[in-house]
Amino acid sequence: MESLEAGYGAAIGMITFKPIYPALIRGHTSNASTYNFPILFKFVDFSTLNSVITPEPNYSSLPVYIQAAKELEEEGVKAITTNCGYLIFYQEKLSEAVDIPVFTSSLLQVPLVYKLLKKGKKVGIICADSRCLTKKHLECAGIDESIPVAIAGMENSREFWAAIREPMDPVNWKFSGDFKKVEKEVVDVAKKLQRENPDVGAIVCECTELSLYSYAIHKATKLPVFDMVTLVNYIYNAVVKKRYI
Repeated sequence: MESLEAGYGAAIGMITFKPIYPALIRGHTSNASTYNFPILFKFVDFSTLNSVITPEPNYSSLPVYIQAAKELEEEGVKAITTNCGYLIFYQEKLSEAVDIPVFTSSLLQVPLVYKLLKKGKKVGIICADSRCLTKKHLECAGIDESIPVAIAGMENSREFWAAIREPMDPVNWKFSGDFKKVEKEVVDVAKKLQRENPDVGAIVCECTELSLYSYAIHKATKLPVFDMVTLVNYIYNAVVKKRYI
């Protein structure tokens, strides 16, 4: 594999929230040990989440993300991602701000996933809050009316939101909640989505928190499951090529 000459050995730069919640667990999108290659992180304040998960475009945090993207580009990464699927609203503006590929959201996979499926199948989307995932978000990801989707959200899942919003124990860096309970909530939402939409052929997890539970979703539904980790791995293998001959 070709050597990386910049980015401190990291080809992927990730703009992520300061680690005050379960990013410390392997499998989370923002945990470096989730990947088989180095990631260069650029942290933004967790408060920006409030301006991101909204039904209407809110660009109040955009300057922060643009600055972070420019810094990552200057530090030599080959592609940039973020850690919230609702940042699809920022996709175009962040892409215009730098000269390397930007992929803000797992939702960018939906058009590809749809093409993989048999005619008549839908793409299931599990998101953090279905009330905030609008047609505008889908359009920003290239999802138009020709791509049938079924959407389910975690908005009524108390343990899930506690895992995101409650701070870590500052001494032991341990979340006080129960991830098994979160997993059950996620699986319940996935199974309900499948039960109400038997024509769903694959699932895309919008929320980056859900990458922790992709295995459980797959096991419960027997469907292919795509998440942000899937996309990060995909892009990495596009910007860092292995030589075979």
